[in-house]
Amino acid sequence: MTATSSLSLTAISSSTAGRTIYVSSNIFGQGVHRQLKVLAFVLACGEGTGLYPLTRDRPEPAVPFGGKYRIVDFVLSNLVNSGIYSIYVLVQFRSQSLLQHLSDGGQLGSILKSKFLVPVPAQMRTAGKEWYRGTADAMHQNLNLIEQSSPDVVAVFGAD
Repeated sequence: MTATSSLSLTAISSSTAGRTIYVSSNIFGQGVHRQLKVLAFVLACGEGTGLYPLTRDRPEPAVPFGGKYRIVDFVLSNLVNSGIYSIYVLVQFRSQSLLQHLSDGGQLGSILKSKFLVPVPAQMRTAGKEWYRGTADAMHQNLNLIEQSSPDVVAVFGAD
């Protein structure tokens, strides 16, 4: 007699209330459900040279789309609609218009009052004290935010 084992994981999904993230797995035929603490990082740092001249005075995530929206709102809306409300937005290049949009609450202000959406400028926490030098470096310079939150899952998204 041989024993067969199976391991299957399903996608992370939000509950019907939209406030709790669950991951489901099936290990040896027994369903396991566990609530996860999810922390999201939205990378909104780059110049966005592909959209020049729209990005002459602002980063690509801050480019207006459809009137009152910005490109960053696509990612933020997807996170919030997935039940992820702990969000850091990493900013750097000509970020004033993006910071203003985020401080105004964008289109998510009423939804995120009890959670957080925090813009994070380059911290220069590495030995060379440099600006973000790319995606991996932006995350490396903000490891302290991950350590402080102790999340189960860290989700990293680009905003451009």
